[in-house]
Amino acid sequence: MKDKSGGGTSWPLKVIGALIFIPALILLVSWLGMTLWNILMPMIFNLPALSFWQALGLFILARILFGFGGDFWRRRFFCKPRFHDHESCHEGECCCHDHSSESSLDEAAGS
Repeated sequence: MKDKSGGGTSWPLKVIGALIFIPALILLVSWLGMTLWNILMPMIFNLPALSFWQALGLFILARILFGFGGDFWRRRFFCKPRFHDHESCHEGECCCHDHSSESSLDEAAGS
């Protein structure tokens, strides 16, 4: 369903999609963590197996302790600072650098 402005999906559908997708992703990651733990940890370190709810709690605890990622992944994998085309930065594409000082330098050089 398109919204009236003609661009993209309407916000209620995005909210409903997020309400379905995010819990499903959390459940999948918890199940994957439980499965990997139960396959590896008892054999390697002689630790007990985890239930699904213990794995979910461990996942939440890890997210609290180690953070939620922020823009680390965007900067790390989607921007390549060494081979970065700064012309595209000014066209609104992904940018890893703050160019506010550069624009003020450009304005000073132009006058």
